[in-house]
Amino acid sequence: GADNPGASILRDNKHIDTSLVKILDSHATATYTVILDRLGECIFGVGDMEIHNKISREYLLSLEDDIFQSSFVVSDGNISENALDTLLELCGRSGVPLFYEPTCMSKAQRPLLSKHSGSLTYTSPNLNELVSMLETLPDKPTIPDISHIDIDTINALARLSVRLLEEYGMSVILLTMSKDGVLLSRRGSPDTPLPTRSTLASKTTLDRYSSVYYPGNPASNVVSVSGAGDCLTAGFIAGLLQGLHQDHCVAAGMQAARLSCNVSDAVPSILETNKINWNQKIESVIIM
Repeated sequence: GADNPGASILRDNKHIDTSLVKILDSHATATYTVILDRLGECIFGVGDMEIHNKISREYLLSLEDDIFQSSFVVSDGNISENALDTLLELCGRSGVPLFYEPTCMSKAQRPLLSKHSGSLTYTSPNLNELVSMLETLPDKPTIPDISHIDIDTINALARLSVRLLEEYGMSVILLTMSKDGVLLSRRGSPDTPLPTRSTLASKTTLDRYSSVYYPGNPASNVVSVSGAGDCLTAGFIAGLLQGLHQDHCVAAGMQAARLSCNVSDAVPSILETNKINWNQKIESVIIM
């Protein structure tokens, strides 16, 4: 929007290429206000995302050349179903990996219900969003109690995540579980390079599936958990674009998430590449 929040976003992010950003005079920049408890946990949030509906099929089609030249595309669930369907179509046509961040339970199913669902490469649901995704499976599998996470729950979630990979042709599910850590389920072994544009064409030849559990390392002195999931995703994506092993990508994501938890801003101002140890070792448990 042509307003102060929009101007602030552009002013404070000079390091980002914003050449494709459209400024709309008649709409407000998207905003989200979250209410936290005394422990920094989210109670509820109120958002105005109306402007995202201006990301239309026609607008995305006008960017087809830019998408074709991209190495990676990331979308969250705030765009319309029609826009997401178009984005899946264009990424599939261009051979560009698409990473989908579900945003909330009600939007988690969107790419799976698209006729272009096979173009989805990565997704990063939380526990509730994964449950929503599982409800789309035709065999209606039994879903474990996710109110308490133990090794039996992890094993069950790994099997169910693989079912989603099989059904929809995805490559990677990065399941985030707050203080309980991350479960990464994927096509290929844990040592197979994570899919990028150069390796995407081979995903259909990977008939092995694996799941690795990365136990949580909760932050101390938590101020706000709002934004931690997005920072985890950002760190993970930054690692995979560098060609790092999945262990190091998850470790980078967890470091970024902890930095977010220690400040009130969703994205901490100190979150820079030199704040992340890109070779940090991380505890992991191979589930399958």
